[in-house]
Amino acid sequence: MNEEYLKKHTASSVMRLVSLQSNKSKVSNKSLFYKQTLLQL
Repeated sequence: MNEEYLKKHTASSVMRLVSLQSNKSKVSNKSLFYKQTLLQL
């Protein structure tokens, strides 16, 4: 497994978690933070 694949896989998993969290409660600030963090990967 190469690093690029792992990064993409991790990013999609985190985004899925973030969207689930956003549906449950209003955590837009958190999801924005996670998106900015992912862009820096």
